[in-house]
Amino acid sequence: MNQEHTVNQKVRQFRLEKNRTQLAIAELIGVSERHYRKLESGERSFLFEHVLKIAEYLATPIELFYPPPFFKQNHSKEHTCRASSASRIAQKFGTGIAADVA
Repeated sequence: MNQEHTVNQKVRQFRLEKNRTQLAIAELIGVSERHYRKLESGERSFLFEHVLKIAEYLATPIELFYPPPFFKQNHSKEHTCRASSASRIAQKFGTGIAADVA
């Protein structure tokens, strides 16, 4: 199973656990419900920014959507780079997301 498919499954899992609809999440990330179904089913891949918004909306840590070592900050330069990029994106998009949802 590839990483993107895992992310799609995690989005679906957490959405269902929080009793949210596909339409609600689609509106949150700014896509049609049809496109969202393709994202969740694995036909398309979520952008990191989408997963970040979904994680905040569902009050679920972003790290739970990605398999290790996506956020691991040691052992290799590549992993450190990915973790740093994720941190910068989280800081850029994390502020005010909950206010946009309300």
